[in-house]
Amino acid sequence: MESILLSLYACLAWGGSEFLGGMKSKNVPPLMILFVVNISGFLIMGLALLLFGEEMLDAEHFRYAAVAGVVGIIGWWCVFRAMSVGSIGVISLICSTSALVPIIFDIMAGHRLSVLQYAGMMLAFAGVIFLSVENLSSDKKKRLTAGAWFAFLGTFLIGLYYIFIDLAGNQDPYWGIFIAKCVSTIMVLSCFIYRRAKYKFNFSDFSVLFLVGAMDGTGCIAFGVATTMALVSVVTVVSSLYPIVVMMLAWIFLRERMGTFQKVGAVIAVGGVILISGG
Repeated sequence: MESILLSLYACLAWGGSEFLGGMKSKNVPPLMILFVVNISGFLIMGLALLLFGEEMLDAEHFRYAAVAGVVGIIGWWCVFRAMSVGSIGVISLICSTSALVPIIFDIMAGHRLSVLQYAGMMLAFAGVIFLSVENLSSDKKKRLTAGAWFAFLGTFLIGLYYIFIDLAGNQDPYWGIFIAKCVSTIMVLSCFIYRRAKYKFNFSDFSVLFLVGAMDGTGCIAFGVATTMALVSVVTVVSSLYPIVVMMLAWIFLRERMGTFQKVGAVIAVGGVILISGG
């Protein structure tokens, strides 16, 4: 049950950070968002490492963490790039399917889930599909939503991040997450220095983006610890329900209304989480 609570916290933290980051992506370049968010996350994860970290990673687990940092930061750049041109809610829903990647990995590795957990996953994904129906079908021409290809690539890369951060965390989740964040921060900082002249950044956005980084960082810590207590597929599916949080925040602060299908999807998705935690 502790792993589910940590996964739910990751869900809430990631949902809040993605909503705020998506809002900022409309007027702040994705690279700038990632720069500030990574600096904030780096500080938080460094503090967590000092408080709870135990064993420095060996060479094999260090490589896993480094790969997680690379694919994770590229994946999130794709997500914010997609949100800068498309609907925040739709892109968030597309990216929630990143849980499929570690699920396939777990099945290929020979792990077997309980019947209730399989049923919960099916309900969770069905809920996400229902949630996305009205958004995706609002265009009579049925074309792909703006930014969809970036979202698809980001979804796959974030799914790989889940796998590699889980592998690195098998030795020590705090060191694994910290090293992954170090790698991603170095990548973003290098790109930022190289392209800084092309950006005009309003420093008043710093407080919001630092909050985004803090929420994302604590969510990553909760996720990394949860993967050491349960199968990564279970933890990932619960955490990946963060689009519901995004849609609720959009409804509260942007007055976006949920359609009938979306309300049904929310109920189905919550039912899925209950089955997963009860399995």
